[in-house]
Amino acid sequence: MASAHAWLNHEWLAEILWAVAHRMAGMTGVGVLQAVCVAAVVGLVALALPARVRWSSASPIAYAILGLYLRDAASPRAQLFSNVC
Repeated sequence: MASAHAWLNHEWLAEILWAVAHRMAGMTGVGVLQAVCVAAVVGLVALALPARVRWSSASPIAYAILGLYLRDAASPRAQLFSNVC
């Protein structure tokens, strides 16, 4: 049964960003935008850590694992921007 309320696309800005990336560089542009989102999440996680943990010897490995996980788990869709916010 359909709702009595009109549907409002709340992810319109993200869809515009994906469309612009696709129009400018095709699927390569979409991939680059996806990589930027993944890098932003990894960077925000790094900034949230205390300095002594952020610069420990295990940190680059942890960041690489997080980046690889996000690359595979984060498909190019509007919800990917929710990870950054």
